[in-house]
Amino acid sequence: MISEDDEQHDLNNPNKIPSIFGVVKVLGSAEDHIPAYKQAHANYDFGLDSKASVSPISSPVLMTTSSVKSFYQNLDFKSIKNLEDKAQKDLNQVYKNISKNPNTSWQKVESGGKQFYKCWSPTGCVWSMTQSITPSKDDKNGNKYQAIVQFGTYSESTKICGINAYNLGLPAMVGESVLALIVAKCLSSFVADGLDFLATAFASRLSFAAAELGLDLTFALPEFVLPLVATTIVFTIVFIGLSFLYNWIHTKYTIRLSIYNWSDIEWELDGQYMSNAEIAGQKDKHFELKFAVPKFDKADSVITPPGFDSNKSLDSICYYGVVIWNNDQKFLDGCSMAFRVVRNKESHGFMSAAYFPRFKHNKLVCSDGLSDPKSYLENAKKHETWDKNPLNSSITATPSKDQIKFGFDSKESTKDNLHNIIININ
Repeated sequence: MISEDDEQHDLNNPNKIPSIFGVVKVLGSAEDHIPAYKQAHANYDFGLDSKASVSPISSPVLMTTSSVKSFYQNLDFKSIKNLEDKAQKDLNQVYKNISKNPNTSWQKVESGGKQFYKCWSPTGCVWSMTQSITPSKDDKNGNKYQAIVQFGTYSESTKICGINAYNLGLPAMVGESVLALIVAKCLSSFVADGLDFLATAFASRLSFAAAELGLDLTFALPEFVLPLVATTIVFTIVFIGLSFLYNWIHTKYTIRLSIYNWSDIEWELDGQYMSNAEIAGQKDKHFELKFAVPKFDKADSVITPPGFDSNKSLDSICYYGVVIWNNDQKFLDGCSMAFRVVRNKESHGFMSAAYFPRFKHNKLVCSDGLSDPKSYLENAKKHETWDKNPLNSSITATPSKDQIKFGFDSKESTKDNLHNIIININ
């Protein structure tokens, strides 16, 4: 049995990088490079305007094998729970390291002539890499450059890789490895928070991370992208199921919705209603749940770090939206929510509602057509229109005839108060 001391010894061991990454040269920790960054930026002049902008590119992308894909598509919660346990074991020490040691945990590496930051164990890895920096011709914020920075997570035992990407608008050119470290340090702070994070803090934490590297940048985050920011941060914190980070569990009802888009059409979560519930990352009770889940794509279309040998093994890809609710008042009777899912900005799609009452069976329903989420939830409760087989059911969304498969993991209350809902589109 591997002890925790052995796991610590293997952290960031140059000889024990997961093999899927190929040949990687380790250049030292972030702490080793920060003094040089500060010196290089000592006379950096952004002119009169040091404003920068940030927004997520899309909801996270999930890359995996066809066998793992089948677990999710078939709502095989037993196998999914096994995957979550394996991923937690793969990444436990890595996540603890980046949350506690945001400078020494991140290692600057080089592969294929590209420099970026990683933190790893023999079985798991997280990384932050600048995909590209290009001149910005028509930036409404007055920025001269656009940089796309990705944050990735990989679990060797499950063969699952998840990637978020962010668009950074910059008033001047900034080095690729500097931007990668800014995003790495920012997201490390959210991992340390667990699910008590606030999405509104994303821009200020990017600004703080930039200042630590000697850059006087003030990032701004448009309010309308906050729901998308929340889902990308939740995915970063939780990945596919790092339950040791759930500091809500055992004290509150925690509802995790995972929506997988396997279709060739974009879908959008477009509005919700909650009763005795709040969303992770958002304290506003009137928070509008609104973000897109892009269409299915080929695995080789996803940009990954140089040498990342994903095409041979990770042949299935989908975009993935994750939302986590918890009950607002613990002394009240459970919690419930309803939300609308719209097809490709069209006027049709489907509705879903869930109810997790205390001391009673959990309930779930999906229905063809669109309506007001509050009315939909109230009608389900009043007329008991819940699905008779909430563990594994399906509907057809018309007129497009899209197949929507859905279910949750248990009708009963669980020991840890964690409940999982999965919705597969096509």
